[in-house]
Amino acid sequence: MENLGQALDWVRRNRNMTIETLCEGVMSPSSYSRLVNGKTFVSSKSFMTLIFRLNMTFAMFLQDYHNFFQNRHDYALLIHAQAYEDTEMLSALLETYYHQKQEQNKDWNNFDERLLKVTAALLDQLQESPDAASSLEAVKLELATLSHFTDNDFTAFHLLLPYLALTEADEILQVPLGKVTNLQEPALPEGLYHVCGDLFTRHLIADNIEQAEFYYQKLTEIYIDPTDFNWKISRKIHQSIWQYFTSDQDLACQNLQRLFELYGELELLHLQEKTRQTCVALGVPIGEVIR
Repeated sequence: MENLGQALDWVRRNRNMTIETLCEGVMSPSSYSRLVNGKTFVSSKSFMTLIFRLNMTFAMFLQDYHNFFQNRHDYALLIHAQAYEDTEMLSALLETYYHQKQEQNKDWNNFDERLLKVTAALLDQLQESPDAASSLEAVKLELATLSHFTDNDFTAFHLLLPYLALTEADEILQVPLGKVTNLQEPALPEGLYHVCGDLFTRHLIADNIEQAEFYYQKLTEIYIDPTDFNWKISRKIHQSIWQYFTSDQDLACQNLQRLFELYGELELLHLQEKTRQTCVALGVPIGEVIR
């Protein structure tokens, strides 16, 4: 079984319950964070106590566990499909979800419905469909009603962020971001960092320096796993971009060039191209391999 702690934390966020409330008298918040990240285990009794505090039976939790990882897997497919403009993959996933919905499966839930809408909106955008505006609006309206985001919700928002106006994106994110009171919490949704990173660069491109600085501050505070190489590269890119606009442009360009080439050496070509496109939009001179 994949990490039970991640599924547990997904339910906690959906219940809008704080870590402190859930864990009181059972374990410390730091132990809970290690559980969520798969770095420790707890006794069956303690785990069941946490489940009961979420007003669930174990059978209900197992169903949510299945739904969580199925949705997470399918959002990963959406990320891949967007990066490579794979409309066939999106069409196949959309057909699967439409079929499940039409069967009126008893396990169909709001998260499945949201994933279906995100998939339809993404496909419409990539195909430049006449329905692109309406399908995007449907997802915008749904995200705007949420008082807090799960990791999957941040991923959904990040997928559609390129098609949103900055004012729309800021407005939708304002309430969920305000709910995140501790950016050093290791159990934070991964999608939060990607969202703040993209909004940081987009506001810089739009010359909204004050708002860009707001998101950059979030990026510096958000906890990232120090052993995760990809996260470290991403943070270094954001740091170098900010350095270019605030202090040493020459050093920033050198660092960005090295990181750009490193993505190429690692054969992460879609990330390399995204870095190049971002720097071009910002007017930062990188992109040619140094001989």
